[in-house]
Amino acid sequence: MTKMRILNGQTIVPGLAIGKICTLFNEDEKSVPHYSIQESQVEYEIKRFNEGLIKAQNQLQEYIEESYKTLDNNASKIFYSHFMILKDKKISSSIINSIETKLINAEHAIYDIFENFINVYKDKHLHFQELVHDFQDVRETLLNEFLVSDDDTACPIPGKSPVIIVTKRLSPYMVNDLYNKNVLAFVSEEGGFTTHASVLARSMGIPLMFNVPVTSYCKCNDLAIVDAENGKFILNPDQKTIIEYEKKNKAFKQNEQKYKDISVLSAKTKDNLNIDLKVNINLPNEIYLLENHNFDGVGLLRTEFLFLDKTLPPNEEEQFQIYKKIIKLCEDKPITVRLLDIGSDKTPVYLDLPDQINPDLGIKGARAVGYFKEIFLTQIKALLRSAIYGNVRILFPMITDVSDIKIFTDLIKEAKVELNSRDIKIKSQIQIGAMVETPSAAIMIDQIIDYVDFINIGSNDLFQYTLAISREHPDIYKNYHTLHPAIVRLIKMVIDKVNEKNKEVCLCGEIANIESAYPLFLNMNLNCFSVSVSKHSVVKLKLSEIEISKTKDLFDGFFNLKFDDDIDDYLKSMNS
Repeated sequence: MTKMRILNGQTIVPGLAIGKICTLFNEDEKSVPHYSIQESQVEYEIKRFNEGLIKAQNQLQEYIEESYKTLDNNASKIFYSHFMILKDKKISSSIINSIETKLINAEHAIYDIFENFINVYKDKHLHFQELVHDFQDVRETLLNEFLVSDDDTACPIPGKSPVIIVTKRLSPYMVNDLYNKNVLAFVSEEGGFTTHASVLARSMGIPLMFNVPVTSYCKCNDLAIVDAENGKFILNPDQKTIIEYEKKNKAFKQNEQKYKDISVLSAKTKDNLNIDLKVNINLPNEIYLLENHNFDGVGLLRTEFLFLDKTLPPNEEEQFQIYKKIIKLCEDKPITVRLLDIGSDKTPVYLDLPDQINPDLGIKGARAVGYFKEIFLTQIKALLRSAIYGNVRILFPMITDVSDIKIFTDLIKEAKVELNSRDIKIKSQIQIGAMVETPSAAIMIDQIIDYVDFINIGSNDLFQYTLAISREHPDIYKNYHTLHPAIVRLIKMVIDKVNEKNKEVCLCGEIANIESAYPLFLNMNLNCFSVSVSKHSVVKLKLSEIEISKTKDLFDGFFNLKFDDDIDDYLKSMNS
């Protein structure tokens, strides 16, 4: 029997889907014909190119006209922008020149010229990444006029049975062609929040995830679950998981309109207690997914996206511009920015870390400052500069005690001195916070809270370090309930101490995404949460159904529970 596998990814369009996989893997360089030609064949190859170009332009014209009738205006703009690329004389001339001077076939020249444009923008600022996708999409459209279809598609697009489309890179043409053809969801290996394929999928309301390693694990006709609520792609689920998700899927469909309706409202309970419901941001373009949401700020902006997948660390100006953009998009809402959190799963290649037997217990948080002080100092300077454009708060990662906080506050002082020496305007005061994600921080919270303005509880790492389970071992990790009583006890300890000081405590991580646990959380006197973007409306709807008076004494009963099934039954009883 095939073993169940859970792959993590990024959600573009939230939703749930259960069904068979249809794999559609894009053309790559190896499948594009590359061969030399004789001078006598040049004219023929140029003729082939021109005929293919006209066909591709006509095809795009049809897409434009069709999208006006069936989709929103964004779709038409996407196809029109691609049409204009194909009309660009510079690109056409370059392809013809390549055929003439290099004596190569039309497909080879098309591939190479577009690759040149792709390489120009590939390593540039995030702002230019969409151009990379545009050139890839247009090249694929043009090459399709030359390439004969073969068996690269692992299975035909079904006309009757609904399927989950799995692909390395999702193009807007795939999305458009598959519209209304029994597609349950899209899952891709590459992609982004503002790619044109993503824009189309959002307009159609089809669940979409990217950054999932599908080409390594997926086969045609495999059964899969797309949990685009929690960023999980489950391959070959067991019967228990299937039953669980069938219930979730039914509930999601029943509440889908309610999620849309409540997204524009403020978060509050049924008896009108206001709740501070913020969002976690992993990549800056996630902000665009909140266009129609009434959210209370960014509770956790993870900044690792700036540092990973690069050969050199981002400089101060590059970071400043990105922070400034995010801050302006959020207007006056508070934005809690976590400093670079180095970990075993997120270590930039340019950080020359010594060998570590267990990286999760090694150079992390304040400990990393001694190794890479300039990287942290540069980040803090960029944040201090951007803070004048909005309500920015700095969050210290992986705090274990007060001495860790001092390391970071000393860096802030040093950054301010340097910026002042450059006559750069900054705020005189900026709020600082500590990430409580170790048992020691929870135990020492009565001391830590005196040195910061707010506390974020990082439940994912708190789970790992409390139960001594590496997150790199999912088979072991899954044996313990996410709401393990030991974790809940530590969270309650932190909440009580921070509330005594009348300061903010905010719950982040996987636990905060469990909407069925909110009666328990509210009973613990917790009223600030930061959830994934895809769960924001789901949690808000759950909050609107809870009456505080009916959550009394839930906390004491919770600690009489001993087994996972008991916890699940308890959650059901709280929500019945």
